[in-house]
Amino acid sequence: MPDGVGRASVWFWRDATWHAAWKGAWAEVAVNGTFVLTMESETAGQAIRPLRRNEYEELVALGRFDGERVELVRGRLVTMSPQGSRHLAVVARVGLALQTRVPPRYRVLQHSPLALGDVSMPEPDVSVTPIAPDHEFPRDPILLVEVADSSLAYDQRDKLRLYAAAGVPTYWLVDLVHDEVRVHTRPVGAGDDATYRTVITLGQSDVLRLDALPALSIPVDELIRPSSGTGGR
Repeated sequence: MPDGVGRASVWFWRDATWHAAWKGAWAEVAVNGTFVLTMESETAGQAIRPLRRNEYEELVALGRFDGERVELVRGRLVTMSPQGSRHLAVVARVGLALQTRVPPRYRVLQHSPLALGDVSMPEPDVSVTPIAPDHEFPRDPILLVEVADSSLAYDQRDKLRLYAAAGVPTYWLVDLVHDEVRVHTRPVGAGDDATYRTVITLGQSDVLRLDALPALSIPVDELIRPSSGTGGR
């Protein structure tokens, strides 16, 4: 890729030279000679070929997204919301609470890429996954956690469907708008029909538990404290 190019454009290789793709709402990216539509085209009826996870990993390794906060969700690049101070504080408390309670055969990660099928690599706020080799991305999570304020609608719709379709057994949505946690279990379905059969809403006087680790318990008020103002995300 040529030096000094603005990151707002997407560059691709064709006819022995680099080209900038500025075509409305879509862009082409070359990965090992394969041209991939990474965003939805404005052309009616245009077929959309999702970006595969292995292609996304190659682009990341090339530094294509350095300085950008993006994740791969169902074959599309999604820009992650800015993090406010309260969001950061709650994520840190969730991570610490899990880290001190989860057995050593698992690892607790924050904002880390997760291999979730062939066309998704999300970066949940907190994940609990089995220990994996250093050369592999985490996979097979027993728990994913999203902390939501301004991203609430997205996290309770798109992220929920993504995690349910991937068979993630438990999804905690920490809702900072209503100061509660929704515990999702028993995933079922695929694609836009994916959901969780069981959803339990917990308030600050309740205790979080995890089916995969029966001994684990976390009081909700250890994670969520009353808001004294706005904090983003």
